[in-house]
Amino acid sequence: MERYSFPYQRGLHNRLTRTTLKPVMIICAAVVLALPFVLTGVMTVQANRNSAALAKLLDEEQQRCAAGLAQTEQSILASYLRNGTDAVRTWMTLYALRNTCAPGARFELVSMDGTRRAADLPLQDDYSVRRNASMIQKLEAGKALVRGVNITRDTNDDTPLVILTASVRDGENIMGCLSLLWTRSYLLSLAEPFAREVVLTSGSGRVVFQSGVLPSSESTRFDPEKVLVSVKRVNGNLYIIRSVSALDGDLTVHTLMPFNFILPVILCSLLFVVLLAGIMMIIINRVCYQMATGPMMKPFDQLFSALEQYGRGNTLARIAADPEDESYPYLLEFNQVLDEIDGLLARNRELERANMQSELKALQSQFNPHFIFNMLETIKYSVYDDPQCSVHMLLTLAAMLRYTLETDTGEVPLRKDLKYMRGYLEMQQLRLGELFHYEIRIPEALLDRRVPRLILQPLVENSLKYGYTGERPFLVTLLAEEKQGVLCLTVENNGPGMDADRAEQLRRMLENNEAPRDHIGIYNTHRRLKLAYGDGAGLRFESLPHGMVTYLTLGKG
Repeated sequence: MERYSFPYQRGLHNRLTRTTLKPVMIICAAVVLALPFVLTGVMTVQANRNSAALAKLLDEEQQRCAAGLAQTEQSILASYLRNGTDAVRTWMTLYALRNTCAPGARFELVSMDGTRRAADLPLQDDYSVRRNASMIQKLEAGKALVRGVNITRDTNDDTPLVILTASVRDGENIMGCLSLLWTRSYLLSLAEPFAREVVLTSGSGRVVFQSGVLPSSESTRFDPEKVLVSVKRVNGNLYIIRSVSALDGDLTVHTLMPFNFILPVILCSLLFVVLLAGIMMIIINRVCYQMATGPMMKPFDQLFSALEQYGRGNTLARIAADPEDESYPYLLEFNQVLDEIDGLLARNRELERANMQSELKALQSQFNPHFIFNMLETIKYSVYDDPQCSVHMLLTLAAMLRYTLETDTGEVPLRKDLKYMRGYLEMQQLRLGELFHYEIRIPEALLDRRVPRLILQPLVENSLKYGYTGERPFLVTLLAEEKQGVLCLTVENNGPGMDADRAEQLRRMLENNEAPRDHIGIYNTHRRLKLAYGDGAGLRFESLPHGMVTYLTLGKG
């Protein structure tokens, strides 16, 4: 039973095994399926070659015999047929013809009355007499070479099956005929090198000659039963049979390749493939297990251990990487990712602290006892003069308290934060009287954009603290616009503004993350934007002759 140090090793082992075994099984199945077709194709090609080669050999033998018959000295044979003279020379001529043209054939010299005058065959039957008479009749009709095919049930090796006959002439007179006879044994010697089983049929389809283990069926019609394209059944056995014409169509050569063995071969190959697949499965499974759990996977084991340790609540552990190791670039990249994660975690912690500080500052500066007492004092005197206004002020003050005391320190829709700011500005307007005014000019399309909660309150408070003098009307304006997909908020006031030196000092302190003693709210707001949206976000101040403008950028500009 395999043991895995890490859960991913099991999955890797199983995947490696599946991906490796799949092509192996496909190849094995393809071999089993393709084997019959490959064997059939190979045997068909071989049968074609054998049939064509045997037919060509028979044609060449015929041409050689015809040439020999035509070149035989006619005068010696004619003299022997006429009066029986020159017998020794006649027999020498006949043996020389046979040995030169067809050593395995037989010869026969016949007179015009059909009598055999010389032959190296002891056989003399009624058929040979009729055959010779037929040959002489064809020769008298003017044919230079007569070819005959003997269809017989006689299985004697000396039985002539193919006869090539030429006339023996004395001038213009035909004295008889000379024949070369291809016997069964001679045809067997010609066919044996090409195939174990050969069938020669006549032009009418009857069997002239057959060799091999086929049951004797000579003189019968050769009509195999077709099973597949090239596969046919003869006497209950399967063969691949290819046929080629020979001797100008008088014979057809059929080469038979036994095909009964194909089923045992398929079964044996199937068993072999199954056995091989089983062995391969065991070997591949073991090799894949070694690959999944071996030294090659050590860097990934270290990665998994580091992630597992982090999942248990510990810190991320960096992995020692050897520059000579092939996995060095990946481990180095992992360590760099850990550095980035540490940076992000540090930024999140700092952002959380900034949010808490900002909210604490808002609570301390906005709802300190002095502010609350002032608002309650204003409400007390307005109870007699304008009770309805007093109720409105109390409800507004309660809503502001609830909003600032919410535990969610994340982002909120701009619409929700403006609702708080409007209540804050209304309370200030009631407290300060006709010298204080405010405007909110923000497009409806931007009200659903999300912003950090209470992001505007410290800036409005700062405007009141340093811009409102009570000597002339004071106006605070809140604006918003979108620049290249980045939300930009603006807080304007028409107060005395800030001198250039003080503005430059405040700008440098914000850039260097230094918290000024008298602008804690502004510093906290700037840091929150930086931590939440990156280096492109933050605050920017502009002091004008007629007032002060503060820009808030919520993103990279």
